[in-house]
Amino acid sequence: MIDYILRQNTLAASGGEPAGYHAQTVQTNFRTRSDFLNTMMTLRGGITRGEAEAALELVSRAFIAELSDGGNVSLPELFSAKIDIQGVFPEADSAFDPAANSLHVGIRAGAAVRRAISGVSTHRVSDSASGLYIGHARDTGSGTTDDLLTPGMVLQILGTKLKIVGERDVVGVFFVGEDGAETPAAEHALSRNGEKQLDVVVPALDPGEWHVKVVTKYSGSATPRNTPRSYTFPIPLSVHN
Repeated sequence: MIDYILRQNTLAASGGEPAGYHAQTVQTNFRTRSDFLNTMMTLRGGITRGEAEAALELVSRAFIAELSDGGNVSLPELFSAKIDIQGVFPEADSAFDPAANSLHVGIRAGAAVRRAISGVSTHRVSDSASGLYIGHARDTGSGTTDDLLTPGMVLQILGTKLKIVGERDVVGVFFVGEDGAETPAAEHALSRNGEKQLDVVVPALDPGEWHVKVVTKYSGSATPRNTPRSYTFPIPLSVHN
């Protein structure tokens, strides 16, 4: 089940009127590497969890090795990954310039993935019933958006109803690792605590992929919620060596 709210498009249609509404998901069924391995075990493939972990690690390494060699990867039932070059080249004979050009990996869903998501149910909820949402994460250390994390530098979290309210041992900004373990940002690391933006210093994190999670009792009014709600940003952010 995917819950969503509708937001009015800010871009006008050809007639000058707002171009309808777009859906904004408000719940993300976030799954960690550990959750994924648990699912593998329920499918009873005849292997142990240790063997499943080794197989998953090997597939990950092979995928990275192919991309590192400039290869495009196609697993037809799951996905295809293709490397593209982005940015403008000023002249017809211009060379690749890392300052103006970059490599981007595009992922296209495979046949089995398309069949799987076609059966996912959706449910529209009212804005007041949800609201907590992370739209983008800007890393000031690298100058990137929805891509990297720089420990010790400020991460700008943009969205709606983000303000951290509640007991500090329950609420806050958390960084969720690939194993599902959560690293909280220190209370004093939150330099901006607004409804639409949080500025937080990224704690010391190991290299790898991390998801940002916000937990708060903020309700949008002077009276906080009785129970906290949370939102996990679905885009993984990378910490490099």
